[in-house]
Amino acid sequence: MSSAGSPSPGGGGPLLRPGLLQVCLSLDPGYAAYHAAWEFVLATRTGGLVQLAADWGVRLPNKESLRQMTQEDEVLDSRAYRAELSRFTREFGSVTIES
Repeated sequence: MSSAGSPSPGGGGPLLRPGLLQVCLSLDPGYAAYHAAWEFVLATRTGGLVQLAADWGVRLPNKESLRQMTQEDEVLDSRAYRAELSRFTREFGSVTIES
């Protein structure tokens, strides 16, 4: 098990709750973690949110829709999302520990 989501991002079963990345993407824009998470997922995507939605296999017409999904307990869980969740969790942890 992992604090990023349950079970661990590399595990075989479905995530049972939103992972750290989904939670950060769903925060109020007043939080630094919100901006860091969006920068993390969009930095390498020239197609922006449209490309992100395609990569993760979800419908995301705007950033607010992801917040709504999270509030409704919809859990992001695709192979591509799990890979980014794992990378984000490691990076988040290393930045937090260094602070």
